[in-house]
Amino acid sequence: MTKADIAVEHAKGDADYKICMSACLHAKEKPTAVVAEDSDVFQLLTHHDSIADKDLYMVTSKQTVCVTTLAKKLDPLLSGALLFLHAFSGCDTTSRPYGIGKVSVLKKYAELERCSSIFMSPSSSKAEIERAGEDALLIIYGCTTSLSLDSARVDKFQQKVGTAT
Repeated sequence: MTKADIAVEHAKGDADYKICMSACLHAKEKPTAVVAEDSDVFQLLTHHDSIADKDLYMVTSKQTVCVTTLAKKLDPLLSGALLFLHAFSGCDTTSRPYGIGKVSVLKKYAELERCSSIFMSPSSSKAEIERAGEDALLIIYGCTTSLSLDSARVDKFQQKVGTAT
């Protein structure tokens, strides 16, 4: 591939971040395509696209997406929360909450914006991050954030037992 003037880099372990950052840096100079099937790579490319000056594409076996065009069209709230939402709904390095998929989490991104901004802020304390994580789980499961996570779990359990036949 190198002989064909295709940039090649090797990474040990999970290479998603390295792939993304390398592609964004190449896209400063010329349009760049990343060939991958991994949604983690897509999320990272979309989040970091602002680094690129030229068009950035993701090519899968089914389609080619201009990440640059998509990133420009995204709601700013969603754009800022994208990595949080992706990680919180399950990715290569985190398990997803039981019974919750990516689509249901993305549909609640406006409600999760406060939790996301706390997670993404370097100045947030450990206690703030813990509370934001609990609130995010409560929101995802359709509970009020005035409850504790433990209380919500008991309520959900009682609802399930009450409706079991």
